[in-house]
Amino acid sequence: MKDKDIIIIYDGDCGICSYFMQFAERKTRKKLSIFPFVTDSLASQYGLQLHELATESVIVIENSNIYSHSSALRLIFYYMGFIYKIPALLLALKPIEKATNILYRYISRNRHKLSKLLGMKACKIKPQ
Repeated sequence: MKDKDIIIIYDGDCGICSYFMQFAERKTRKKLSIFPFVTDSLASQYGLQLHELATESVIVIENSNIYSHSSALRLIFYYMGFIYKIPALLLALKPIEKATNILYRYISRNRHKLSKLLGMKACKIKPQ
């Protein structure tokens, strides 16, 4: 992977998503452009539909390629630095990727309930 800026669009109303994006922003040595999705204009700016974003927790755009599920998480971990490349490499393994996608879809569908259950507050990252 070539080192370049990446764009991350996440559910700003989800405490889990907001916490993970805040964590990623602190741990990365790379500039991440992180945006909570809240409007259709943000979605259309990147060639996405708002309903696509509503079914995903995190979307990563790198070099005009769009990644979601474990692929998005893998890229974020990759850019977070040396120790986090280990989970990135593990997520590249097909059995782990498949299991992670199942877990990702479950969490994505229930992210607002889980955030509330865990007492997490949303939108901890300020839009850039």
